[in-house]
Amino acid sequence: MPTSAAGSDPARARPTRHPHGLTLLELLVVLAIVGIASVGVLQVWRGEADRRLDRLATELRDQIEAVRALARASGLRAELAWDAQGLRWRGLPQGALPELPRARAWPLDNVALTLEPPQPTLALGTEPMAAPWRLTLRHGERMRTLAFDGWGAVRLE
Repeated sequence: MPTSAAGSDPARARPTRHPHGLTLLELLVVLAIVGIASVGVLQVWRGEADRRLDRLATELRDQIEAVRALARASGLRAELAWDAQGLRWRGLPQGALPELPRARAWPLDNVALTLEPPQPTLALGTEPMAAPWRLTLRHGERMRTLAFDGWGAVRLE
């Protein structure tokens, strides 16, 4: 039944809108979800080998810092040696740093360690200042580098 009220004419009523596509807010929500999911996928994709190499580099940095502190405090000279089987610390007294393994096998197959400038071992002595060096761990195409500037702490690059 027609009335004279404004807007009651069905012929003049607006047709309902059917949206085409996404609004900006919906698009931003989708992008945020995809971004969060991709971070999780990248962590899984990165793989166990990368995590083990990171852990090895971090542990080695911490060991070198502990041995540097012990060498300066006690006046001894220690060396880090390596070969295809793993790492070995030489020159440490038996009771010193009991938590530090004197020899350790590589946690990954085919790990290569190089020292710049080239030397057969990394020597740590009593001097607070020493020559700068870079120790690079390689596993396939993956690489982690420990660097010492001659004065500060050993840093992981």
